Parts: sequence; structure tokens; C-alpha cells
Amino acid sequence: MRFGVRTAFTLVELVGVMVILGIIAGAAVPALTGVSRARERADRESAAESIRLARALALASETPHAATFFGSGEAIRIERLSPISGSAEPAVDALSDLVPPIAASADAVTSIGGQAVTARGLRVWFDAEGVPLELGTDPASADAAEEPIVVLFDSGERFEIRAHTGVIQR
Repeated sequence: MRFGVRTAFTLVELVGVMVILGIIAGAAVPALTGVSRARERADRESAAESIRLARALALASETPHAATFFGSGEAIRIERLSPISGSAEPAVDALSDLVPPIAASADAVTSIGGQAVTARGLRVWFDAEGVPLELGTDPASADAAEEPIVVLFDSGERFEIRAHTGVIQR
């Protein structure tokens, strides 16, 4: 056996380090997947809350309101039908303050009512009585939705906006 300066690690030391790294990796992976599930759940809740807010504002103000989803990473926006121009404009609350965009991104929403969410946006309109309107129609002349509007997420989760009532059902 020689005594002196070592220039390499022994096989036992290398195997020991690999075992320790494996244990650390085994603990980290479940924690990271839990974060992604929590993010998916938060995206679903944000989408549902934005739709509920648009419906509540439509009922309170007796003016059509919409939750607008964009596929470009933008926040979910709440809009109302302008009584003057007849087009969508940012919604205002009871104190005439602009309703801020919902902080969560709409990227997790892949389709609403079978229509893909694109960068141009897809609006879910509610009339003055809080009834959801047919997608892709002019809210000033649109009919109430006859079928539930299905909101589908990239995780495969979904919820429905009930026709005639606007209630969200999971």
C-alpha cells in the first residue's frame, strides 16, 4: 500500500455520492409535480371566478358582460357591452373603477364550447339576466345558449357553464 497524495476517488466514494444524489432526486420529483397540479387547480379556479364575476356584473348592472380568454399568455379580462358603440370595452365596477384583469393566465384553457382559444380572444358573454349567450355571436342580438358551454383545460380537466342559468358545474 502506498502512502501519498490521492489523485482520484475510490469506487466506494463514487457509489456513495450517486446514492445520495438519487435519494435527493427521489424527494424532489414529487414536490415538483405537486406544484404543477397546484398551478393547474389555480388556473381552473381563476377561469371559473372570472366567468362568475362577468355573470355577477351583468346581473348587477343589467348590461351584458363577458370574460375574455386569450391564448397568448395575457390575463383574463372582464368586459362589458358598450351602450354607445355596441362593442366590448373594459368593465367597470359599482364605483366606476375599471375591473382589473384576473391575474392568472388563460393559457391553460384550450377550448370553450368547442372553439379554440386564440390570441384574438374568445369571449363568454352573459346577458343582463346573467344567462350565457351563444359563443361567437354579437351579444347585442345573440340568443341564449341552448347547450352547456364546456370549458376545457390542457390538463384534460373541464367544467360546464349551464345553459339558461350561467351556473358553473364541474
